[in-house]
Amino acid sequence: MKRKVLRRLLAGLAVLVLVFRMGFLLYFGDFYHKAERAFQVPGLDSDFIPQGIESFGDGFLISGYLSRSGRARLYHVDAMGNAGALRLLREDGSALSCHAGGVTAVGEFVYLVGGSQCYVFSAEEVSDWDRKSVTALGSFATQNRASFCCIWGDGLLVGEYAMGERYFTPESHHIVTASGEENAAMAMVFPLDDTAPLGVLEKPAAAVSMPERIQGLSLTNDGRIVLSASAALGVSQLYLYDAALVENGTLRRFHWPNGTSIPLYCFDGDARLETLYLPPQTEETTFRGGKLYVLFESASFRFQYGKLVGADSVYRMPLPEWNSPAK
Repeated sequence: MKRKVLRRLLAGLAVLVLVFRMGFLLYFGDFYHKAERAFQVPGLDSDFIPQGIESFGDGFLISGYLSRSGRARLYHVDAMGNAGALRLLREDGSALSCHAGGVTAVGEFVYLVGGSQCYVFSAEEVSDWDRKSVTALGSFATQNRASFCCIWGDGLLVGEYAMGERYFTPESHHIVTASGEENAAMAMVFPLDDTAPLGVLEKPAAAVSMPERIQGLSLTNDGRIVLSASAALGVSQLYLYDAALVENGTLRRFHWPNGTSIPLYCFDGDARLETLYLPPQTEETTFRGGKLYVLFESASFRFQYGKLVGADSVYRMPLPEWNSPAK
């Protein structure tokens, strides 16, 4: 009798899983139709929580943290999708524990952000497949939550994630834009400098006001900026902006408590071109070869359901065509 009940429960569960999977794939059919799997997200057989992605050499970097210990982890992935894990250490050799929400690279350095800090590593050491760990060359404070990062022109942009009271930001980071929208997150831009020990000046030269729920920023090769937005539940968005309108929009000032100020740029509705809708829990993105690579968190140890709908892979997708006014 008990076995029959158990079999019925298992059969019912299997049906529910099948219905969920079919409904999910149907609801996000446009994404799955246009996007294709690029490679498997590494570390999902452990408690690794993927957060950041960056094009790196012939492959990619994937950053994140281990759910049980909180320690940061970095994977390098080659062109064939093979992955190698790197333990991340502080300058003193102790384990680095942080969210590792974003990773980017330029020249001799790899930058990884989390816990209001930017940690800098040697790109040569990160690319060495014989290594099992890399030690930070140094670190500096980012003046925000440090949730994601990217290279924007001649600067290292470090942005923060904001969402209501749960992920609150200082009042000074809340900006009403020219189009009347309220942004709650602030990114800082640190100038790249070949003569600096860490390849970047540690004092921000500009600030960028952003909407809530931003997980990453990518620049395309046709003059657009892509912001990926998501939360633990609900549909994700890709906001596409005209980079020229953001960079040349109404210039304001971001004021520090000591009275000094830096230029402030804003993402607002006047510069937004369109919004694309994706499955839940998009993280960082990176643009390469004319396509956007999208990383999801939903197949990780914390959530698991993403494995039912293919979110255990990084996807590459084309962006809608756009005739830039600058062309």
